[in-house]
Amino acid sequence: MGYSFLFKIRKRKQNCFVLAKRSYPNNVDVQRQYKACCKTERNLRRSLIKHFASNINKAQGDSRLIWRTLNQITSRKSSHPPFLVTKLTIDGGTVTDPEIISNSFNYFFFC
Repeated sequence: MGYSFLFKIRKRKQNCFVLAKRSYPNNVDVQRQYKACCKTERNLRRSLIKHFASNINKAQGDSRLIWRTLNQITSRKSSHPPFLVTKLTIDGGTVTDPEIISNSFNYFFFC
């Protein structure tokens, strides 16, 4: 999402730092460009923080959306398909009906 821009700006800021502090320390234009890069990076960071905080606040109570936002923040992508339970052993018997499996999980976790 916004991270690719952040990395590009950070790289440009590093290049500007080298020019501003080492190569041309007395050049006013280079100093201005370095300050502009710093300001742009700072503003982008702030806007990303606000964006992700807003997404998490909107998703209160919906853990799936919260995890999706957290995975975006950490740049994690799912490397495997979601785990689906197709059969469940309950009291020695095997159940394959999705509704019974769902109700069994609900009973186990919430009762």
